[in-house]
Amino acid sequence: LSAKAVMRLARKCGIPVEPFGRYLTDTERDAMYDEWIQTGSTPRDEIILIDTCSLLIHPSSEIYLSQKAPKLIREGKKIVIPLAVVDELRKLTSRRDNPVLSRNARSTLELIREYKEKGIIAVHGDDTDGTLADNTFQKVIAMFGQTHNITVITQDYQLGQDLLTMGHSLSVRGRKVNVWKFDDNGNLLWVEWEGKRW
Repeated sequence: LSAKAVMRLARKCGIPVEPFGRYLTDTERDAMYDEWIQTGSTPRDEIILIDTCSLLIHPSSEIYLSQKAPKLIREGKKIVIPLAVVDELRKLTSRRDNPVLSRNARSTLELIREYKEKGIIAVHGDDTDGTLADNTFQKVIAMFGQTHNITVITQDYQLGQDLLTMGHSLSVRGRKVNVWKFDDNGNLLWVEWEGKRW
C-alpha cells in the first residue's frame, strides 16, 4: 500500500495519523489489517511458504502461526511448510554437537504438528523436491508463479534475493513474489530486491 492508502485506512478505522513516526499498537494494527481484508484488496490466490531458518526462531514463528496465520487462512490464503523443511528439521534434531539447535528443531516440529492439526498450515512435497528446502522454493515459484502470488518467509538473505530475482520476470504477468523475514516479535519485515532491474 502507498503511504496515502495507509493513512486513508487508518482514518477509516478511527486511528489518528499524527504524530508521525509513532508505532501502531497491536490493537490498531489488527483493526487496520481486518479492514484491509474486508475491502477485498488482498490477493486470495496466494501461497505462503516458510523456510527452516525462520521456523527455528522462537518465539517469532509461534507468534506468527498463533496470531497472524489464522487471519490469512480466513481470507483464503495457503500457508505451506515444504516437506524438505520438515526433513531438514528432523536431521537437526540429532545434532549432538549443538544441543540448543537440536532442542529448537524438536520444538519446531511439534509446533508444525500442532498447527497442521488445527488446519492453519499444510505440509506439501514429494521425493522429487530434493533434499534442500531452497530448491523446493525455486520449484514452487517455477510451477505456480504464473497462477499465484507467492510469499516466502526466510531469514536467509541470499535465498531471498535469488527468489526475488526469479519473481521479477513474473511481475510482467501480474503475479508477485514477495520475501519477508521475522522480527523478534513475530512481525514480518519486507525484504527488498537488490538485483539489477531489467
